[in-house]
Amino acid sequence: GFPVTVQAVLVLVGTAGFAVAPELADVLVVSDRQIATLGAGRAVLGPAEVARVYAVARDRRTWLVL
Repeated sequence: GFPVTVQAVLVLVGTAGFAVAPELADVLVVSDRQIATLGAGRAVLGPAEVARVYAVARDRRTWLVL
């Protein structure tokens, strides 16, 4: 019932270092040690919107490809 903006995230576990290819500019690439920083952004959705997105995402019919 409302648009939801998403961000692709790739988490690399157990890496000493990495370089992100320019082709992945639209993907946030972080190490496992940086995961805590993901929650540091400002909230975009309120509690009611989060609950609605959660309910829709849990409904397996949402993911059916017709």
